[in-house]
Amino acid sequence: MPPPATTPPRLPTATTLTEVIANFDTVIAWAIQESSGIGYFPTVYRRATIAIDAAVRDGTSFEHPDVMARFAVIFSQRYFDALNAYLNPRPFERPTNVWLWHFVGLEYDEPIIFQHLLTAVDAHVNLDLGVAASQVGRGDMPDLHDDFNMVNTILASQVQAVFDALGDVSPNVKKIRDAIPDSVEVSSINELLQAFRDLAWKFAIALADDPPERFQELVDQHDAWASVLATKYLYPPGRLGACARWIAEKESHDVAAVITRLNADAHVPRPVNPAFLA
Repeated sequence: MPPPATTPPRLPTATTLTEVIANFDTVIAWAIQESSGIGYFPTVYRRATIAIDAAVRDGTSFEHPDVMARFAVIFSQRYFDALNAYLNPRPFERPTNVWLWHFVGLEYDEPIIFQHLLTAVDAHVNLDLGVAASQVGRGDMPDLHDDFNMVNTILASQVQAVFDALGDVSPNVKKIRDAIPDSVEVSSINELLQAFRDLAWKFAIALADDPPERFQELVDQHDAWASVLATKYLYPPGRLGACARWIAEKESHDVAAVITRLNADAHVPRPVNPAFLA
């Protein structure tokens, strides 16, 4: 890919959810200007962060809202650190391998938008989520569990809004959704995200329980596993690969327009769907 016409933003360290959302706004605006697929995932993450921020503010969704606000900031900062390390590398700074798969994969023409989103979810949920939870909950992990599950319930409740947006820029995605009953879609989303959530929690427990000197070793091992999964998302085998190619036939290649649509209604979070409650 040609180098960007403008200098990529180096995002400041966020200390509040308001600053997190501002960083997403910066990335999205730059990605639209550059027609860079890097802007796909921040639209989804911005939507989720706004929903979590609303849940923290309502004071009833979480047992420990202040702790979960701090958790959400730490969680998002891992993405900002990875993006900074990729777009504006400094000496001795590099993204984790699974984030590299996502960022480099955005330069490939073959994967569809959904595949690119999956590689980002792989990096952030299968690696970063457990790391962030362990850092916030070390020494008192059981007390974090219910709120951790609620975060994932809030995130799951935003997924259908993302699919709605994808359907507007990818007609064959819409055809698939139209053919699937809502109850089946919700059940499928729920099963997948609960599986990811539970794996992340087990990873967080392992990180929190092991001696601090083993922390980086465990993270590196998990990074390697998640990187293998990323290759499957970018190059799915058999019928999944054929389905991705069929979706690609009619999917929009106007990257800036896709990012704009994905971000269009992100400021209005979907309410928590009771079907996603653990």
